[in-house]
Amino acid sequence: MSDASYPRWARRTAGWMLATAWAAALVATHVPLSGVGPMRTSDKVLHVIGYMGLGGLFWLTRRLHGRSIARRGLVVLPVLMLYGALDELTQPRFGRSADIIDWLADVTGIAMAVIVCELATAAARMTSPK
Repeated sequence: MSDASYPRWARRTAGWMLATAWAAALVATHVPLSGVGPMRTSDKVLHVIGYMGLGGLFWLTRRLHGRSIARRGLVVLPVLMLYGALDELTQPRFGRSADIIDWLADVTGIAMAVIVCELATAAARMTSPK
């Protein structure tokens, strides 16, 4: 199946999943820490995992809309990097702290998502019958 021939329902479902995940991430990162119980893992790990998921959904949405490699990764990376920076900068207004290391963890998750998704796509193309 070519990138541009995915069914409309798949494109819409991916878009809704991305919008829902993005909204949940926005809310979760702006809940005052007083309302959050003790964490059992490093918050940096949570940043990597969260942004890897968000990056993967954003990448998938772009792929299902037929975007090329350049129009997937080269949009997903800077858009989510900017969002992550804005997310960190707005957290102090909600009783949280902005942390450059958190943003670097976000960027790591985004990059991992794009790399894994592109490698999986390349591997699938190499193994699919012509």
